[in-house]
Amino acid sequence: MDGDFLYMVVDGSPTDVVMKVNRGSGQPVQSFNAPSGNTDAIEVMGDFIYVATNDQGPGGPPKIWKITKSNPSEKVSFASPNNWEIAGLGSDGTNLIAGPRNGGQFFV
Repeated sequence: MDGDFLYMVVDGSPTDVVMKVNRGSGQPVQSFNAPSGNTDAIEVMGDFIYVATNDQGPGGPPKIWKITKSNPSEKVSFASPNNWEIAGLGSDGTNLIAGPRNGGQFFV
């Protein structure tokens, strides 16, 4: 969530779609293609949207993407901690927190 807006991932093909929706009206405000068709988590923090993609094979390993909110074509990725699949992303307001799919500890 970001002020009056909610960000969500919608299943799509060949890639998922990230949507920015007005919380009051439910109307979409912006959408763009996610980096993958296997996007499983999203978190908004400051000027960035973070998404976790759990691709295997040619698209892998699992990654966390940092996408600029004002220009979604600006994005960088880094491997998920221990190359584990990520089931959830969160924030404490300063740090991005990732939770692995198969349990275990959270990563900050």
